[in-house]
Amino acid sequence: TENGHFYYISGNNNPYRDAFTFVSANTGEKYYEYIIFGAGLFYEAEALLQLRPDVKLTITEPDLYLLKLALSLRDISEILGDERLTLTDRSFTEILLNLDVDKTDVLIRKPFLRHISDGKEREVLRIFFVKRMTILEQAYVLESEFRKNIGVDAQVKSVDDVASRFAGKKVYLVAGGPSLNVSIGLLKKSEEDAIILCVGTSAARLKSEGITPDFVIITDASDAIFDQINGNLDEKKTTLLYMCSANAKAVKSFDGEKYGVFQKGFYMAEEYAAKYGYSLVHTGGSVSTTALDICIRLGVKEVVCIGLDLAYTNNKSHADGTISCSKIIAGEMTPMVKSVSGKMIPTADNLHAFHIWIENRIRDEQDIKFVNISDGAYIQGMENISVSDNN
Repeated sequence: TENGHFYYISGNNNPYRDAFTFVSANTGEKYYEYIIFGAGLFYEAEALLQLRPDVKLTITEPDLYLLKLALSLRDISEILGDERLTLTDRSFTEILLNLDVDKTDVLIRKPFLRHISDGKEREVLRIFFVKRMTILEQAYVLESEFRKNIGVDAQVKSVDDVASRFAGKKVYLVAGGPSLNVSIGLLKKSEEDAIILCVGTSAARLKSEGITPDFVIITDASDAIFDQINGNLDEKKTTLLYMCSANAKAVKSFDGEKYGVFQKGFYMAEEYAAKYGYSLVHTGGSVSTTALDICIRLGVKEVVCIGLDLAYTNNKSHADGTISCSKIIAGEMTPMVKSVSGKMIPTADNLHAFHIWIENRIRDEQDIKFVNISDGAYIQGMENISVSDNN
């Protein structure tokens, strides 16, 4: 029970059918080792072992009460006797921190997250789940857009080719958070040799302010990306960086200089990058996190983040004048995060996942200065400056 309401960890109608459906949708030929999180997925374990005689499987359940309960309610002696199966009580966090993502995949179902009492464990798993579901839900679309962008015989130029333009430079990374409303004026005062790298969401807003970005980056496969950049960029002065699985219509519509970004974790991008010797970028799940990873990989000296709120500052999703701007009404269950000014402000699971990813990504980058000018979430490892203090 949670807050007086009952919920099921396993399917309550036809758990066998649900398990086979889940396994079919969430496994592929790439992996031969799987880890299942939670004793509530014994049905899924049975389905996987039946469907894939070539795999090894580990089930981990640190909650011994739940494990004992599951074992008392079902006879699973057959799968426990399978030499391909290992049953452990290792913590979920420990496994994820040591996971070889190229070799092993993790299976988890959302209802199980509600059962975890340890706050840190639940937070780590919730973030992992958000990232995983995003990848799975978009897989077909990503493949389709990738094929369109690559073409039949064309060799796409890589973002590696602009490394010399970034190396040793100060970069203004312009995201689309609500704080951009106040901080956008800083771009008009930016140093002559600094780079303005703008996410597609903010292209229209920068144009309305008479600001021409040096680079714009797009990563999403949805048709909304076309509306973000169409007519909002000076194609003679702005260079497009695009994820090779980004919306092909948007990429094709841009007639200026453009370079592809190949993401780690997407097999088509990995294969193409290996063929041509291109580097792979860690996306972190969003366009802003991808842009940050590119800046680090290309050897910049400083990254100044503007509009990287990672929260619903002033109860807004994005800055005014951006394509995605909307009003947010926070409820009792809305997650909260500490802001730059020390207050608690509303955020969302996906934004919080990006937040933690960024903090982990920059932790060991000692040679790069990171600045966060925002009234949004406080980012550990950056110099956090409130927008009001900087104006």
